[in-house]
Amino acid sequence: ERARSTLLFALGKMHDDVGEYAEGARFFREGNTIAHALSKWSREHWQSAAAALLAARPCGQRLDAAHDFVPIFIVGMPRSGTTLAAELLARHPRVCNRGELAWLPQLAQSPELANNPDRAALERVAATCTMHLRRDDSHSHWFIDKQPLNFRYVDLILALWPNARIIYCRRNARDNALSLWMQSFLEDLQGYAYDFSDIAVVMQDCERLMAHWQPM
Repeated sequence: ERARSTLLFALGKMHDDVGEYAEGARFFREGNTIAHALSKWSREHWQSAAAALLAARPCGQRLDAAHDFVPIFIVGMPRSGTTLAAELLARHPRVCNRGELAWLPQLAQSPELANNPDRAALERVAATCTMHLRRDDSHSHWFIDKQPLNFRYVDLILALWPNARIIYCRRNARDNALSLWMQSFLEDLQGYAYDFSDIAVVMQDCERLMAHWQPM
C-alpha cells in the first residue's frame, strides 16, 4: 500500500505537469487517502503538545552567546519556501546549510529539558546540537538548520543560543495546503499533510506559536 500511494502521487504530478488537473487531482486524492490510513500521525497528540507549549513557562535560563558561531533556524510550514530561503542564504561564503536536522526535536523531548531546565542541561544540549551543526567546518560563521517544524521550539532555541537568527517563512495558506497535499512524505512527522483538516490544524498552531514567541 505504501508503494501504491507513492505511485499515485507520481501519477498525480505527471498529470498536473501537463495541465490535466482533474485527472491529477483524482490520483492525488486516492494517494492521500491511502497515505492517511497508513500514517501514525495523531491530531490529538499534536494538539496536546501544542497546547502544552503555549501553556509552559518560558525558559528561565539563557546561555551565553558564542561570538564565532551563529545558528540560523528557518521555520514555518513545510512547502512555505524554507528550502529556497536556505539555498539563497547559503550562497554567502560563510554560511553553511545543514538541511533539516533531527537533533533539536529529539533532544527537546528529553526529560532533562522538562519543567524549566537548569543551566547544566542546556549546556549539554547546546554542545550536542552545536557539534552536529559545525562538524569539521572551521570556516563558516552561520549554520542553517531548516527543519520547518522547529517553530515548536523557539523558546528553547533562544535559551540555547541567544544570538540565534529565526527566519519565519509564510505562504498563502491555500497554496501551502495544496502543495502539502500534493507531496508524498517519507516521515510520519508530516502525516498531517494527507488531510486538509489536519493541515489546517497544524497551520493554525504554527501561527499561534509564532505569535506566542514574538515577545521574546
